[in-house]
Amino acid sequence: MDTWTGICDIKTFSYHQTGIGPIGRSYDVFDDEKIQLVHTPGHTHGLFSVMITGTDGYLVLGNDAAYLPESFSQHIIPGFTVNKKLAEKSLDWLIKCKNDHACKALLVNHDPTVKEQVLEV
Repeated sequence: MDTWTGICDIKTFSYHQTGIGPIGRSYDVFDDEKIQLVHTPGHTHGLFSVMITGTDGYLVLGNDAAYLPESFSQHIIPGFTVNKKLAEKSLDWLIKCKNDHACKALLVNHDPTVKEQVLEV
């Protein structure tokens, strides 16, 4: 018996061809199109960003598909990648989201300028 099975009850998921994201694959967490795990590979194979959609737009948690605001303005992919072309494609998708007027926020994990806040969409 796997020790983690009883402790965490980890469940896997598979991406679906949805047309969402840099390679068109995502996973709809609640089957209501509100929270999508969008496949943004390149830094790692299974990396995803989280797209949260509300009535007034959406926001994206880019996780490690980019590191800092300069990643967007200077087109800098993460330093470590398993696939540079996919990392660039994922960054391009994040930049497209950032420039979309419906995108209310784009946050990445390592950005020290992000402060605790409440975001509504």
